[in-house]
Amino acid sequence: MTGVLETTIVLDPLQALSRDIREAATMLSRQEVRFLVDYYYQTQEDRKRGSNQVRSVEETGEPHKVLDWLASNTNILEKNIAKALAAYSDAHPVGRWAESIVGIGPIISAGLLANIDIQKSPTVGHIWRFAGLDPTQKWGGKKVADAAVSAYRKENPSKSRRDAPTEKDARLLAMEMSGLNPDSVLQLATSDQKGDKKPLTWDSLSKALAVRPFNAGLKTLCWKIGESFVKVSNNPNDIYGHLYVERKEQEIARNEAGEFASQAADKLARQNIGKGTDAYKSYIEGKLPPAHIHSRAKRWAVKLFLAHWHHVAYDIEYGTPPPKPYILTQEGHTHYVAPPHWNA
Repeated sequence: MTGVLETTIVLDPLQALSRDIREAATMLSRQEVRFLVDYYYQTQEDRKRGSNQVRSVEETGEPHKVLDWLASNTNILEKNIAKALAAYSDAHPVGRWAESIVGIGPIISAGLLANIDIQKSPTVGHIWRFAGLDPTQKWGGKKVADAAVSAYRKENPSKSRRDAPTEKDARLLAMEMSGLNPDSVLQLATSDQKGDKKPLTWDSLSKALAVRPFNAGLKTLCWKIGESFVKVSNNPNDIYGHLYVERKEQEIARNEAGEFASQAADKLARQNIGKGTDAYKSYIEGKLPPAHIHSRAKRWAVKLFLAHWHHVAYDIEYGTPPPKPYILTQEGHTHYVAPPHWNA
């Protein structure tokens, strides 16, 4: 002990979420829900760090009443945010369906509702692209966008510095550079911060091409979904975790058969991979490393879940199921089935 005496002090904890606040949570805007989802995960990390700090101080015998209070309040805050998001998710039929799936809790369910607008998603492909799960999308930021515009103008000598690009130029660059949606690029390049129309210029086009083509928050959420499916794969009531395991076995078999040799060669050609790494040993043999196979299988399970989420949301919104996603009815001879726990 250090000889420092703890002062008798009363530190009131945060109050639990009231019924009125829970009811108000059902009326949250999507922007508010996105903020709360991000804040929840931030608070979760703060709570873990606080708990670790308390344990560390306990071992030294130092006073830690205030740290205890802080850790307790952070824990209460985390639970209150979860309750608010649970109320929001439960107020939506799609949210209730999502929470019926093992591995999907109220935080993820609320996050999906807040980040995906079914009215702007006629197919699940729109959701996949918005979540950064479309492999044809390549985003390199400002440096790559500037280089693409510069190269395009050099290949087209008639495009002098004083000439403004045409809509055709913008569309061609959007498709050639990164598979971006040409309409979205044009809208970004010809709209100011207030949404008012502005002239299309090479600078505005370059800035539009540099904008991230996916939602970073939704992409992170999808990564968490994949991790969750892996964790629950041994649960007898699980669905998507089992599908992940089955898909992984298929991917391993295809990898051993050399079906991914061209991808392995491309990785070696495009990336600086240390020769002493396990990844290099796999690539040099014309195979993808185990971590890559794991990611492929996990990503496939997440995309199937999103296809089912889109199916449910679309059915609720329009009263009819959406077209079956082509990639899931063709790739690897996988047959798309209706969403589990859903009878429209």
